[in-house]
Amino acid sequence: MTLPRIRIDFRFGWEFHCMKKLRVRIFVLLLAAVLPAVLVIQTHSAMNTWSALKDASIFFFEQLAYQHSDELSTELRSAVSSGLYIRDALSGLKAAGLADRVFPQSFFRSILARNEGYYAVWAFFEKNAWDGRDRDYAGTEGYDETGGYSPWVHKDNGAIGYTLEYWGEDYYDEEYYANAREAGTVVVSEPYRDDDNFGTLMTTVSAPLYDDGGSLFGVVGIDIALDYLSKKVALISATRGGWAALLSPEGMVIAHSQGDHVARAFEEVEDPQTARAVMELAGTDSLSGASAASGEWETEERAADALIRAVSRTSGVECFFFAVPVDISGYGSWTLAVAAPVREILAPALSAVAIQLMATGVLVIVLLVASVMLARMITKPIAAVASAFGHMAQGDFSGRLNIKRNDEIGALSKGYNSVGESVSGIISTLRSTTASLMEESNALGDATGRTENAILAIADRMAEVRASIADEDRSEEHTSELQSPNTIS
Repeated sequence: MTLPRIRIDFRFGWEFHCMKKLRVRIFVLLLAAVLPAVLVIQTHSAMNTWSALKDASIFFFEQLAYQHSDELSTELRSAVSSGLYIRDALSGLKAAGLADRVFPQSFFRSILARNEGYYAVWAFFEKNAWDGRDRDYAGTEGYDETGGYSPWVHKDNGAIGYTLEYWGEDYYDEEYYANAREAGTVVVSEPYRDDDNFGTLMTTVSAPLYDDGGSLFGVVGIDIALDYLSKKVALISATRGGWAALLSPEGMVIAHSQGDHVARAFEEVEDPQTARAVMELAGTDSLSGASAASGEWETEERAADALIRAVSRTSGVECFFFAVPVDISGYGSWTLAVAAPVREILAPALSAVAIQLMATGVLVIVLLVASVMLARMITKPIAAVASAFGHMAQGDFSGRLNIKRNDEIGALSKGYNSVGESVSGIISTLRSTTASLMEESNALGDATGRTENAILAIADRMAEVRASIADEDRSEEHTSELQSPNTIS
């Protein structure tokens, strides 16, 4: 009996090993069927998320640049409107014969007080062209020996001051006067440093003055301090490592979020190749300009066509450069250049992709756990059935499987239980019949023993009878011998 038991134990040990292999195979098959699809779908989704969020971030920064461009345009259009308003007012006074030397400075003062960004408002007239009374004011208080009238109202440490005297003939050759005189319309000058006591950096919106006969009698102008524009521009650059700059058509820095770059050539501030590319980008207005104007989000290769990506000399970090035009009421156009760090623009996309990758990792872990549980769910009842059949093979038919399932494994367990019950019933019947046969056999044995004892007793009696008869025969013969005389003789 030892050898069969060893064989059976080995067999079921091998079956248990096979069951473990089955579990591994189910686990591997599940992973092979599902995991690649999950990884491909998640990878494709992550790439789409990356592309979409990157384009969305770029679009957002472009829109932000255009929004600030509109704000600056509004500021400059206001200066142009004020200049035209002053021009029309002075021309109207002169045409009406109401030119005096009191109203202009009061008028300029009120305009200057209402506009924070204006540094000065002025009018510079041709000789004796305003009211024809230069000779009357020659040498009087507030005037020089020429009596020329050139009102200049300006801000001085928060207060408003003014001068009235003639500036001198050299000022007719200054750009803010000469350009407006030659152009015959509103002109916005390049940045320059004023000759006041502070050397104020400014730009000027100037407009020519004409009388009824069409003759030029002067130029009015509004000076805008560049530090005011730089404060406006500094609000645009909210990202760390980014900056914004307002550039003239000639490439001069009118305003910069880092004030020390103002009034310098843009090619001195940034790499010349990058600076030229930015100016060209603003000149073509790029694809982003069309999309911004229409309010539509065009994603087809916009970044490659409409953006410049380079390391900024100003911040020392890699940036995307945006360049949008700043319209000045149609009288000129400046450029708003914005540099946004690449890491800032790509941060939302990187964050979203990182979250998606983490979600993918969690999904893979869930898939692994689910695969293990599913493999276990399949193999565990099969192992129980195999173990039950093992006990059955050893002659134990009393075991029952408590597997309550409505699938094939449940049907198998029910079948096993039915077979066990049937075989147990048969064995119980066989055992009962065998017990009855044993009882009858024992009874027959007892009867046979008693019969055998009776026969033996009969045989003994017969032997005794034979012996008794033999004794009687011998006794009779002896008696006969004694009685016969012939015998004695």
